[in-house]
Amino acid sequence: MKPSVLAEFWRIVQFGIVGVSATTTHILVALVLIRHAGMLPLIANTLAYLSAFWISFAGNYLWTFKANTPVWDSMARFFFISGMAFIINTLLLGVLLWGGMQPQWAALSAAVVVPPVSYLASRYWAFRRPHRQVPD
Repeated sequence: MKPSVLAEFWRIVQFGIVGVSATTTHILVALVLIRHAGMLPLIANTLAYLSAFWISFAGNYLWTFKANTPVWDSMARFFFISGMAFIINTLLLGVLLWGGMQPQWAALSAAVVVPPVSYLASRYWAFRRPHRQVPD
């Protein structure tokens, strides 16, 4: 395997590990806030999403993409990507359910489509390394 292909494969694995960690954080924070703090589910989910966002952003910025971009620029872009991923996931889920797909298969299908799109947007936009300027 070429070194560049191997490096990209490893970056995708890292992205997956960070994503699973963020998702686990989201689920656990939401459950704790709902069950033990008595918080309304929509508020708990919002706080859980924000907690997971920080895990995801830090993991991808520091580890997956080893970004050397300004942190606030990458954070704003990644927040936009995360929001769009949520919207795409929700719309796709709605369309699949409207089309008659069983809920568990619709949720699984939507969940499988979004991560590759999120990876590409993160790789080539949110954490993109600046192009080197060639002196004249």
